[in-house]
Amino acid sequence: MQAPTQAPVNRTIIEPDAAAPAAGGPLAPAFARARAAVVHVFVEVAGTNVFKLERPSSGVVIGSNGLVVTHWDLVREAQGATDKSVFVQLADATRTRLAAKIAAHDVASGLALLQAEVPVGTALVAIDLADAPAPGDPAAVLSYHDGEDHVGFGGIVAFAVGGVTTGDLKFAPSDILLTDAAIQARSHGAALIAADGGLLGLCNASRVATEVSEPTLQDLKRSSFGFVIPTRAIKKAFAYACKPAEQASSGAAAKLASVEARAVARVQDSVVAVLGGEAASRPALGDSDPYAVQRRARVGSGVIVDTNGLVFTNRHLVDGASVVSVTLRDGTTCVADVVETHASTNSALLKMRLAKGAKVTAIPCGSLAAAAVGDVVLAVGNPEGHALTLRQGVLSAVRGRAVQTDAGVGNHNAGGALVSMRGELLAIIDGGARDLLDVAFARRGEQAKVETSLDLSPSIDTLREIYRTALDRDPGTNASLAKPETKASAAPSGVAAVVARTAGSMLNIYVEIKAAALLSEDNPFAPPNATTLTESLGSGVIIDVGGLALTNWHVVDAATEPDGSMTQDRVVRAKLRDGRVFDADVLSISREQDLALLRLRVPADQTVDAVALGASGALAVGDQTVAIGNPHGRADTVTAGVVTAKNQAIRVKGRWAKLPHLLETDAAINAGNSGGALLDSQGRLIGINSAGGSLHAVTGFSISVDHVREMLRSVLLSPEKLRSAYAGLSVVDVEGKVVVQSVDRHGPCAAAGVATGDVVCAVGEVAMRWSGDFALAWSHIDGGATVSVEFERDGKREVRKVTPLSAAAWAVFRQVGLDVSELGIGDDAAKVRAAAIAMDRQFTGDPTAVPSEFPASCVRVVRVHPAVEGAVDVRPGDLVLGVVLRSEGADAEQLLRFQRVEDVQRCVNEHSTYEGETFRTWLYRDGAVRLVELTAKRLMW
Repeated sequence: MQAPTQAPVNRTIIEPDAAAPAAGGPLAPAFARARAAVVHVFVEVAGTNVFKLERPSSGVVIGSNGLVVTHWDLVREAQGATDKSVFVQLADATRTRLAAKIAAHDVASGLALLQAEVPVGTALVAIDLADAPAPGDPAAVLSYHDGEDHVGFGGIVAFAVGGVTTGDLKFAPSDILLTDAAIQARSHGAALIAADGGLLGLCNASRVATEVSEPTLQDLKRSSFGFVIPTRAIKKAFAYACKPAEQASSGAAAKLASVEARAVARVQDSVVAVLGGEAASRPALGDSDPYAVQRRARVGSGVIVDTNGLVFTNRHLVDGASVVSVTLRDGTTCVADVVETHASTNSALLKMRLAKGAKVTAIPCGSLAAAAVGDVVLAVGNPEGHALTLRQGVLSAVRGRAVQTDAGVGNHNAGGALVSMRGELLAIIDGGARDLLDVAFARRGEQAKVETSLDLSPSIDTLREIYRTALDRDPGTNASLAKPETKASAAPSGVAAVVARTAGSMLNIYVEIKAAALLSEDNPFAPPNATTLTESLGSGVIIDVGGLALTNWHVVDAATEPDGSMTQDRVVRAKLRDGRVFDADVLSISREQDLALLRLRVPADQTVDAVALGASGALAVGDQTVAIGNPHGRADTVTAGVVTAKNQAIRVKGRWAKLPHLLETDAAINAGNSGGALLDSQGRLIGINSAGGSLHAVTGFSISVDHVREMLRSVLLSPEKLRSAYAGLSVVDVEGKVVVQSVDRHGPCAAAGVATGDVVCAVGEVAMRWSGDFALAWSHIDGGATVSVEFERDGKREVRKVTPLSAAAWAVFRQVGLDVSELGIGDDAAKVRAAAIAMDRQFTGDPTAVPSEFPASCVRVVRVHPAVEGAVDVRPGDLVLGVVLRSEGADAEQLLRFQRVEDVQRCVNEHSTYEGETFRTWLYRDGAVRLVELTAKRLMW
């Protein structure tokens, strides 16, 4: 293991930069403006025990006088009941509860208007009712479902493709809005807010399916969605209540179209419906698929790429079809011919049979040369020919000839366009020759439930190359199809800027089996001549230029022993975005925190970058997040979202307790993202990604950076976790200095005269940059070896000699209360031989017995801890020879002999408990063997 590199320390490991800008993000202002107006609505039942009806339930304040809009099904139990009351809980510091009355109920929309009892002289924060949105406008879902904290999701607005029936309510497509911001079960009654913080509508989650712990493929395909009752329905139902809000906004300046809406408007006439088969064979959507996500044979979208009617689409929609038709947004339908198809890209080129001289609107065609990983993209489809399906995401990666994105591509926009914010075509969305969910389920079974939108689609550059002959043979007037703009933006912005800023500190982690293990007899399927084989993978992040990195414990679990040391038949490798690969040592692990500390073996002539650590405590729901990792082995994948919720807790693999202090995000977190970075909009680390989402709640969880920072210092860098020599003191970082915080009065440093308040300058030849250097320095020092510790006291430099305990001796000291060392046969051959003979004769009962082999060493007591001294008959100089064990169900006793300190440590860990176990221990003193009962406790790793 290499010594720490003496380079400038990453000070944000110690504490966040107080002067750094807030995290924020594109939707953060909207969340901030709307937060106070989104409330918790609940029904309380009176009786012997007063309780509230537990269910996700939110509402929105639309009048400062206490008018609140919510869903009727959340309050109807209180209508006319004498034992039930409605309450509105505000999201203020005291979580104020206000009694409320049902003022009105609209049967058509299922909305209810409440009148909260606002104290005289006070006014509630009310939200403005926004104007009708344009398709693609940014939007956010914000709920206060349990009265504990807000939960939010980001996305864009779309219009419904189909209608919805839920309970007694029936909505036509024109009655509702849709959004790709997640509407979960806990979003019932949540606000859909515009970028300016105004209310676009009320979220209805009544059609969101319940979770299934082990879902079948049928469960995965079950219809599950949320939708939005738009503001116009609120205005219509409760016109008198909305009038003040309408007057307040009547003088506002005309709203500028959003960048997203402008991009949609630029391409909307070029994205068409494609149907393979008879003209009348398009299956109806029904009333349970407003997003058109259910797969229907040969139904999909296409993109007009030239004015003469050339259309790109998916091959599976048209291959073998007797008739192919294309429907424009204005409803015009015409037959199209299949010009050419390409199987490996699942693409097809069609030619519409236009009337002579007729032209159609072609999409502006871009190029990946002008795009950057992290750029915002839109997935646009038109499966019915009248309403666009819209999903927003980022360009996650470029995989050879394909584009990867976290936008929700799939059945609902198969064959449609993946476009940039300039409204230029980047790729044709591949909906899959087979249903992508079928493929995921076949590969991962129930784990398919956490797959979130990381599909590959052929880029327009690839399609230009594949279909060049056909495109040149029949050119139209779309110049961008032949010669696109290839000049990239001068400087990346948004997520792309975060990616560019942090790329050098992101890691793809691989745990590999060494050749010896591969070639073992019990592994007949190992590839021939292989030196290693990847066993598992994950992600990581570099936090110090010396090569320190963090990942999840479960990422490197296969490469570590229970105490955190590395196994002999595994190797851990870390790959950087620039292609460099380093071997990595696992320095320490924490199962309970699901964290692991690594050090990359960086050659002396190379450097690595470190990410800045932010402050998760300062984050707000709605702040932007960026996840970079290795999901499903797709290295360097970028996904983006917002902070959905804070202070969450879940269970992860191998843990008996919940993992606390989690950030929840709607950035896609999949298998392989584990251990990777969750970043804020400034490129600072705000969490270590630890778990993906579930069946219908496709959010991910990340260990908050504030907790990570604390666990790094107190757990991962502790001598116990590092298995390092024990010096007997703790240090803290104070204004750039490493200061002694406490001294173990029984430890080596106390014996050397080091005191609280001393400033540690160096340990051996390692200068101290921060407390991590102090912890790691002792991991390079052998127990029992004397080292010089330089420190400063009262302005003067001093050097003291310290002889630390070995990691095993320190463990035994804590387990048994004995400071022990090894007495080698070379140190005192007569005593070692005499002890071995005495033990053999004691165990066999033969007074003349002599062992056939003598041990190389014995375990000697150096010191007895004051807490043990006097309680047991043990003295300095005694030799601890072994313990007598009786296995359950066995007749004979077994003598477990000790030669090394590690033998004592291993014995306790294997045969004791955390509460403690009494061992019949054999000691050697004054030429005789003594039986002493010692209580020892297993250490919790």
